[in-house]
Amino acid sequence: MSITVVNIKEPHNVFGGRRPGNRHPEWIKPGNYGWLGNPHPLGWCDICGRVHKREDAIAEHKKYLWARIQHEPDFRSALMALGNQRVACYCTPKSCHLGNIKDWQEAGCPVVAPQKP
Repeated sequence: MSITVVNIKEPHNVFGGRRPGNRHPEWIKPGNYGWLGNPHPLGWCDICGRVHKREDAIAEHKKYLWARIQHEPDFRSALMALGNQRVACYCTPKSCHLGNIKDWQEAGCPVVAPQKP
């Protein structure tokens, strides 16, 4: 069971983008509006101090996501509770950070990031 990533204009159960004016979703309680947002935006990123293209932002989100999954049980539980809901972002149908969450769920919700060979 995993989320379905949809465009914000489509029917959805959960908003998966950033809260306006807040680039740090870790400050938002899991389940609240904006908690699934990617803190690494396209363009200038205050966190990294550099410009991100789409794939860079998604790669940075993956690192951020794994750190939270490993160290924040409440966050991990909230991700698991998303189940098969429709989660929306502005990116879709282009590649999107929500794909990282979907991939994690489809891998069985592991607590430890897979090691590269």
